[in-house]
Amino acid sequence: MKIIDLFSMGIRNLTRRKARTSLTIIGVVIGTFSIIIMMSLGIGMSETYTKQIMQMGSLTQIEVMVPYNWDESTGKPVETTLKLNDEAVTSIKALAGVKAASPVWSRQLKLVSGKGICWLYVQALDFSVIADFDMPDLKFGEWPSRENLEGVILGQWDGYFNNTKNYEQVIVDLENDPIKYTFDPSYGEENWGGQDLDKISIDFKPQPIVIAGQFAESSKENSYSSYMDIEVLKGMYREYIKKLPLADRKIAETEMQTYSSIKVSVKKLKDVAKVEDKLNDMGYQTYSLNDMVKEMEKTSNTLQLILGGIGAVSLLVSAIGIANTMIMSIYERTKEIGVMKVLGCLVTDIRKLFLFESTLIGLFGGIFGIIMSYIASFLVNKYGADLLGGVIGGGGGYYGEQVTSKVSIIPFWLVLVALVFSLAVGMLSGYYPARRATKIRALEALKTE
Repeated sequence: MKIIDLFSMGIRNLTRRKARTSLTIIGVVIGTFSIIIMMSLGIGMSETYTKQIMQMGSLTQIEVMVPYNWDESTGKPVETTLKLNDEAVTSIKALAGVKAASPVWSRQLKLVSGKGICWLYVQALDFSVIADFDMPDLKFGEWPSRENLEGVILGQWDGYFNNTKNYEQVIVDLENDPIKYTFDPSYGEENWGGQDLDKISIDFKPQPIVIAGQFAESSKENSYSSYMDIEVLKGMYREYIKKLPLADRKIAETEMQTYSSIKVSVKKLKDVAKVEDKLNDMGYQTYSLNDMVKEMEKTSNTLQLILGGIGAVSLLVSAIGIANTMIMSIYERTKEIGVMKVLGCLVTDIRKLFLFESTLIGLFGGIFGIIMSYIASFLVNKYGADLLGGVIGGGGGYYGEQVTSKVSIIPFWLVLVALVFSLAVGMLSGYYPARRATKIRALEALKTE
């Protein structure tokens, strides 16, 4: 039997019982539609979670720290010989997959301008590699250049000055007004007379500082600290500790040799886990936003399996409907099958005919199911985002920033999988009826009324 004959006979046989064929196809449509929509909601949730985490910072950055182990018997921390120093930075830079590594040395500064005081938490990094770290955009100014590393980049919420007399806000033009700094935490606290702070005679007088820029509005975690070049901040601190008592000075000099953490930038996202494993093997404790992504992906994948399973049940029911339709078709066409055998039709041709018809039902059902899925996905994203977004995690982001993610996302691979699945369901559902049709004896079939 030629392919064209197989196709024409299959179409003709399906259109004989239009109502029954249509209802069977509708069953496949519902099954395919259910699988695609259910999984698209899970995919939408996964993408929303990823975007929310990316708002907090870069997924390719790792924070390296010294682990704190506790002795359960004594309840005290166990001392470790592991240090975060320049040697540690050098060894981390040499790891495969690492793009850049910078020590992090933190200090608190007090900014002074006129009658205003502002506390500042400064993280000092190696500004020579700052371009390798994902930093928020600047509202004004620019990052210090390699030629001139002086200046501080203020965090988004830094730069608010208050009068120590009445704690009212003092308006300071961060770009133009003269601003000074001091490491002295007690500076200005005794100023209850309203006089200019830089006129108070104390041991540690403020020194001028350059405000190089300030972060624009951002939800990234590193926008909540101010930043300076590590060597610049250390130079400022050395000048400060010169006036400290000898014992305090030695303690301060020792503190400058170790770092609170080391910030690592990885070349590729796929290598983050490998680099973290290497750092853990070296004894360090690590943290990255990629760890949160992994946990959310596990939750998302579980939800997708559950939702996809619900859709698969619908497609299984439609498979039973296809098998029922084809078996009923055999009973109605028994005499026709007998005539085909008498005329010399091969058994394989009869099997192909019934398999073709059942596969065609799966194909049409899959195509219409895909079309219905795209329509439903569009309607859900347009009208149901507010309702379903709160259920699956869409809408609001971290730190109040809005996440504009789709609730339902249908990737092309999902369409292909659904279409192949519906074709497979149609073919498998028609296998038993096709096999049964080939076993009908020609003479008995011809006697059938």
